[in-house]
Amino acid sequence: MVFRLSPSNIEQLKRMPESGMGYQIVKIVKITYISETIIVLNGTLAIDMNGLKFKHVLNDIIGKNLEKAILSSTERNVTILGIVSEAKAIGSFVSEDDSVSKKRAIDGKSENANGDELFVRLSAFENDFRIDKVNHCLLPGSFTTTASDALRCKIENANPKERYALPNNLEIQWAFNIQPKSKDTLQRGVVQSDFGKEGGGREVYFENGTSNRTFIMQSKWQNENSSATQ
Repeated sequence: MVFRLSPSNIEQLKRMPESGMGYQIVKIVKITYISETIIVLNGTLAIDMNGLKFKHVLNDIIGKNLEKAILSSTERNVTILGIVSEAKAIGSFVSEDDSVSKKRAIDGKSENANGDELFVRLSAFENDFRIDKVNHCLLPGSFTTTASDALRCKIENANPKERYALPNNLEIQWAFNIQPKSKDTLQRGVVQSDFGKEGGGREVYFENGTSNRTFIMQSKWQNENSSATQ
């Protein structure tokens, strides 16, 4: 149900786009040479799609100590075929509303950042593998939300796992603040309902990542509603 990907798999996924903030929907080849779709969290922790149906069992397996759960899980080196498109993802919701305001960020119009606006990645992982801490930037193909939308989670006591339709119920622990430069491009959109989660939050997709020295701060995330009913 849950396993840890090999270092070479992790490096491969770093070069591939996300499916949403903090996760990738990936097609792999099993030992039996049959393809399988899995969810990968932070490029490291893999969960088979059937495992998502048993959220409470999954929570018991992972427990409270995320790093310990990763280290204690079995490591597997798999053959990665690619990222599954959102339209083909199991359990995915595709909106029939064609208005720009309702589209996913990946379908949004590309625009230049204004150089002042802040964006935030919320994560259960202290070491978010989409954050390049050497060059202080966001890797290509990564999602964030806007700082103002993340703030709404605190002001309105909204559950970020629901608002950003995350495929897991791990507690959000960290916020990574990004301030792209005016030469960086981004696409805006709205998180669609998926994985039994409501969605509706703002999402921003950085196809080409961000320039060096645009990752400005990492801080602890505290939200009273983060442990709301799963």
